[in-house]
Formats: sequence, C-alpha cells, structure tokens
Amino acid sequence: MVFDSIIYERQKQERSYPNGLDVMAALGNAEAVYQLESELRKYNYSANLLAARKTVAEVSPEKRSASIGGRWLQA
Repeated sequence: MVFDSIIYERQKQERSYPNGLDVMAALGNAEAVYQLESELRKYNYSANLLAARKTVAEVSPEKRSASIGGRWLQA
C-alpha cells in the first residue's frame, strides 16, 4: 500500500510510507478505515486496502494458527 503498488487512473500514487492503521484496517478494523479516510482519498488506495482485507479474511483458522505470528494475531 505504498508507491509502487498504488496505481490510480494509470498513475502511481506517491505514498512513500505505510501507516500502522493500514495493518489494523486489513485485519478488519472499521475504526482504522475511518481514521484512514483522508489518506484513502489523497492516495486513492481503497482498492488496495480492500484486496488486503479480503486476503486476510480468506485465511483459514487452521492456517492462521499454524504459526506463532498467526496465533498472536488471533489473541
């Protein structure tokens, strides 16, 4: 969700640094999306964030619990 991965109307968007709220939003936190609203409008990366959110949502509980990091996120 930074520069090389955000293309809007055939132009790369110059968002150099991710925001910690991107992670929370990708994990399904609606408040994080609300807090990112101005950045989402400025850098036009709503589609990227939605794709990340869908990817996270599609991970099965078994696969999530297969790693320490996944277990930590479930906690």
